[in-house]
Amino acid sequence: MTDGGGGATEQLVEAGHDALARGAWEEARESFQAALRDRETSGALEGLSWAAWWLNDPEVVFATRERAFRRYRAAGELRGAARMALWLSSDHLEFRGEAAVANGWRERARRLLSGLEEGPEHGWLALLEGSLALEVNDDPVAGRELGARAAELGVRLGLIDLQMLGLAVEGLVLVTEGHVDEGMRHLDEAVTAAIAGELQDVVSILFASCYLIYACERVRDYDREAQWCRRLEELSGRLRIRMLLGECRVHYGGVLMWRGAWREAEEQLARAAADFAASRPIAAVLSVVRLAELRRRQGRLDEAVRLLEEVRDHPLAILGRAHLAMDRGEAERAADLAERTLRNLPEEDRTGRAAWLECANRKLRGSRTPDPRLFRRPVCFSRHANPRRGCRPGRRWCVLFGRVGSPLPGTRNPRTPANARPTTAAGRPRAASRGEETPPSAFFGAVPAALER
Repeated sequence: MTDGGGGATEQLVEAGHDALARGAWEEARESFQAALRDRETSGALEGLSWAAWWLNDPEVVFATRERAFRRYRAAGELRGAARMALWLSSDHLEFRGEAAVANGWRERARRLLSGLEEGPEHGWLALLEGSLALEVNDDPVAGRELGARAAELGVRLGLIDLQMLGLAVEGLVLVTEGHVDEGMRHLDEAVTAAIAGELQDVVSILFASCYLIYACERVRDYDREAQWCRRLEELSGRLRIRMLLGECRVHYGGVLMWRGAWREAEEQLARAAADFAASRPIAAVLSVVRLAELRRRQGRLDEAVRLLEEVRDHPLAILGRAHLAMDRGEAERAADLAERTLRNLPEEDRTGRAAWLECANRKLRGSRTPDPRLFRRPVCFSRHANPRRGCRPGRRWCVLFGRVGSPLPGTRNPRTPANARPTTAAGRPRAASRGEETPPSAFFGAVPAALER
């Protein structure tokens, strides 16, 4: 099964990779298929798997990557086999949501790489595990360590894609932990490298962009998100990255919703759902959650409930149900959902906890006395709080579901002027959102900034 000679095949494979780099997915597919008709090789199979990946054809993706894995393995090409195992792991999560199968392929890749000199595959293993640690396992500490390892390996090997993606993973973790300014600097740099053409792999461009958009969403920095979404839409159009366009539409729909442009938001979310529904149902979940939030704000609560039932176990769907409970005056129900979620969130996930504060803050606006049904168990947001001694009133922002440190949501920080306007995490004034008494994230936007002090 060893791949040998064959000048025509090699030329067709080279042409296919050139087409991939230009975003010419159909042309790439034709080149790799022609190469395989001439002679089946691991390289042609791997190339065709990427053309199918970009064209949202999961059946071909799985078939060609598994065949490429077997050929690499039989030929003793451990790096190639590990590379296919890594991407099969990612594919089983992205296309099918099969975490156990994904774990099996990832462990296979790890064993194949053990004992080999460190190369790009080791960096991709660290990147994929870092992303998984943060987004699936709620382990920001592991995510930060793995991102740093990938970035360091990229510097050592002279691979800018690996370095920038590692930096982006670190940035997302820092934002998650509440170090917003530092994290956003990392992410801005990584995506700037993508926009400037420094990144050679289109997959790297896609991943770095998604990390930035996700970070903006976590801290409600809609100004930054809107700026980057416009640039990334241009890039996705030029490189025909339909997935990135879909991601931008989902999140830009969120921007429009918070600004009160409901008709435009619905259009963006519907188009995003169409982009993902057929081939990447896991990616379509966020568009469903966002559309449910839009329906909630429009007062169409029954429709919002039906949409959230479609993605019932997604963390954002649980948060959406808590907001719906608040709309219906069911504070007890909201408290139950909060307790259940916060029990599983690590202390380091400060922005995740702040999203629940945002929900609770709706009940507390204009009052210094929290509703006891909403606040039951202590969950501290402040990195300076001592769990044994409690929080230091008036010194740091703190989110407590049980007790509320000083200052309370709905009041002001003693250090903040009484006439201060609500701001985004980037420090710019925040405009009020349609359908809300006050900006929904006014208090939320101040939390990360306070943590940076």
